[in-house]
Amino acid sequence: MSILNNAIESLALGIEDYNSTDHRRLLSCTRNIFSGILLLFKSKLVELSPPGSDEVLIKQKVVPILDPTGALQWKGSGKKTVDVQQIQDRFSGLGITVDWKRLDRINEYRNNIEHNFGSLSQDAVRELIAMGYYLDLSCPHGL
Repeated sequence: MSILNNAIESLALGIEDYNSTDHRRLLSCTRNIFSGILLLFKSKLVELSPPGSDEVLIKQKVVPILDPTGALQWKGSGKKTVDVQQIQDRFSGLGITVDWKRLDRINEYRNNIEHNFGSLSQDAVRELIAMGYYLDLSCPHGL
């Protein structure tokens, strides 16, 4: 399964959870929507990674190599992928802008429910999650 398909499935599950009348499903909704958004961002980084670079832009570890002509290239190494901060850094370097404040609010709530239990009302959680659908993402030069 591609990272894009994984993102789509996570978002679809999040929408199903969002539409459920079972209040417990809002917890799952938060996790699925947040991970789906991050997977979409990672998918964009895969798309922008140069061919033969082992998807350098989504890898946490990036190593320099010399190609057969002696030119310096960067290659992804290992299986670990970028975290939220690294996605922000890479998007910034590529000129891709995102309304990170909205995503940070969703992430903060997601962290809260995973370590404690969310203190927001159901309506407040629904509003927070809906904000994720309106992230302003702009890419320069048709990226």
